[in-house]
Amino acid sequence: MAENGKQALYETSKSTFDLILMDIMMPEMDGFEASKKIRKPEEEKDQCLAAGMDSFIEKPLTKKKLTMQLEQLNIKVSAS
Repeated sequence: MAENGKQALYETSKSTFDLILMDIMMPEMDGFEASKKIRKPEEEKDQCLAAGMDSFIEKPLTKKKLTMQLEQLNIKVSAS
């Protein structure tokens, strides 16, 4: 549960959610702006894939995210 749009944006950056119910009339950042910002990585991903890229990793880049993505692409990385 978020008290405002900024907090909703922060919460979605920490975890993934199957469903978000958005109040459009929130203080600090309304639901429209929060929704646009929440969806921004998806738009970026779609643009990358449409441009012919094999995959997309959103920032911040972590070793875990990179490892998972490489495994999904069946790319083996040496331990050096």
